[in-house]
Amino acid sequence: MANGNVAPPTDGIPHPFAVKYDFKTIDVPDAPSTKAYGINDLGHVVGTFSHPQIPGQFSVNHGFLLKNGEFTTIEYPHAPGESPDIAEFAYDINNRGQIVGSYRMGHGFDYGFRIDGGVFSTISTSEFDVTAARGINDAGTIAGNFNSTRIPDLHSFMLKNSVFTVVDVPASISTTAHGINIAEDIVGEYVGSDGKQHGYLSRRGSITVIDRPGAQLTTPNGINARGQIVGSTFGETAGTHGFLLAKGKYFSIDYPGAVSTEVFGINNRGQVVGDYQDAEGRTHGFVGTPKYRVDTGDDQGGSMLLLPFSKP
Repeated sequence: MANGNVAPPTDGIPHPFAVKYDFKTIDVPDAPSTKAYGINDLGHVVGTFSHPQIPGQFSVNHGFLLKNGEFTTIEYPHAPGESPDIAEFAYDINNRGQIVGSYRMGHGFDYGFRIDGGVFSTISTSEFDVTAARGINDAGTIAGNFNSTRIPDLHSFMLKNSVFTVVDVPASISTTAHGINIAEDIVGEYVGSDGKQHGYLSRRGSITVIDRPGAQLTTPNGINARGQIVGSTFGETAGTHGFLLAKGKYFSIDYPGAVSTEVFGINNRGQVVGDYQDAEGRTHGFVGTPKYRVDTGDDQGGSMLLLPFSKP
């Protein structure tokens, strides 16, 4: 495990306590690549790692759960006769320990899944093909993506109490959901009629576009109960950078010494997870614990990082 602080922000915005984190690297033993996607308030982390590549074969991804310092592999329980080379991606975990993600069969099709009480189940509906479950809140409500022959391209859904609701940015070519909080706010990305990718926040039926000034691409990935949003940007400076968006203000998140940084999840304590690429091109997961917590007074919209961090 490696510790460090982010470099001073380079976006020109004065941040009196700008994203000061203690970072810890997450590497699944012997895996050439590790990505951390979700974290709950207990500090349990889910993500994906790749197996060492066998000559002549593709590297296969599997999900993982990191709990109390121990890794557990998340694997789809394939039926007899099915190929064991099934790729899994664990995207989020809530405070009840429920995990969501996707798995990819040998024929190339993706399916969303949920793990509840250790029971692995595929998320399905007769209306469309669920390709990924990306986020789950503490009520068990899921946000994810689907394909449909009736509605082409990629679209987003919310699954609440066994009822699917389509969540699409109006007039978009495609919409992808990445994260959901307890208020059922959803963040993700969409391709607009201009053919360009944009970030979005869906809140109570209203869509807000999230495009960080100066960035070519902005991808919101996670949102917590305070409405704080994390994600990644590309094109504002060299490489990919993580960000925190709190009450309309952007804060850069860069793993120290990394070539690029992506941030995928944030819990209600303000801890973030993601991945970074080192100078040798290897991908590592990480957890960042803030030295300063975000205090809003109303727990609704986030604010600047002001007060020393402490456990709730």
